Amino acid sequence: MIKQVTEYPELNIMPQNILFRGMLYPYHEYNKVINIGTMLGFIKDKEGAAAVSNRIFEMQLYSYFMHKAAASAPGKKFKRKEIQYQYE
Repeated sequence: MIKQVTEYPELNIMPQNILFRGMLYPYHEYNKVINIGTMLGFIKDKEGAAAVSNRIFEMQLYSYFMHKAAASAPGKKFKRKEIQYQYE
């Protein structure tokens, strides 16, 4: 999964904004990033908005982005933000 995120740099920004900022993107299959994310199984349509497909992908992407940010800023302290899950 991380291999695809690094191969498709477009997949870096949208999942980060969804996970960390709670941003909503309208789900439209003609959007390049949404199309690639759906093809790879990372993104799904949730009531008309793009969302991370499942909790496993969510936690893996969250962990990857946190470690990537920590590696790029050595010595900086990061606070782990609580993630509120909505169970379906």
